[in-house]
Amino acid sequence: MTTGLVNERQALKSRALCWLGGLTATCADDSPGAFLKPKGLLNGTALSLPKPKYPQEARQRVGGRVFVAVLIDESGKVARAKAVCGGTCVLIDASLESALAARFTPTILNNKPIQVTGVITYNFVIQ
Repeated sequence: MTTGLVNERQALKSRALCWLGGLTATCADDSPGAFLKPKGLLNGTALSLPKPKYPQEARQRVGGRVFVAVLIDESGKVARAKAVCGGTCVLIDASLESALAARFTPTILNNKPIQVTGVITYNFVIQ
């Protein structure tokens, strides 16, 4: 893996964790809150990960990747979601709608369910 790609992923993860921790609006220089456990990329761990609706008018001219930071509550439901990188408005809206409908296995720490953070990646391919 190239250094640039590693740095890009670290920056994305940092922005996502910062926003989910509620630290600042920009999250440029802050570190994530210690009370949330990061899980990283979540696409492969979902019980239910609905695909976003790709608006017909956008299919032939708008594509790309959208990264959505999510806060998963103790029951495995997405409590908060925010696009942290990529995409145009129409793709971001579709991604957020799908992220909020996703469901995950609850994360257990010390025999208690806990909130966790992570990132869901949505890929839109121009058709």
